[in-house]
Amino acid sequence: MKIDVIDILKSWATKLNPNELQSKIAKDRLHICLGTDSTDKCEYVTEFVDGKKWSSTCSACGCPISAKVFSSNSNPCPKNKWIDVDKKNGLIIDMKKNTTLF
Repeated sequence: MKIDVIDILKSWATKLNPNELQSKIAKDRLHICLGTDSTDKCEYVTEFVDGKKWSSTCSACGCPISAKVFSSNSNPCPKNKWIDVDKKNGLIIDMKKNTTLF
């Protein structure tokens, strides 16, 4: 797996002062990782300090989840769990699937 240092630094910077859309995307991604009342947390989430969400990391990529959710890349989750969230928020646009002139 290639480590994108620039994206990591941008994610931490965005986390410090996100705009409304960045906050919404991060919140939606975080719900997938940490779970909600109706869903379980992702099987790749580990916590350095048990019961403390701020210490959560992704065992698939090693990134701290609290910053990774602010990535501006489309679907940076190595297990492709953020595709629906990113599509819903305009980060992934479905390409036309047929080959016509229009």
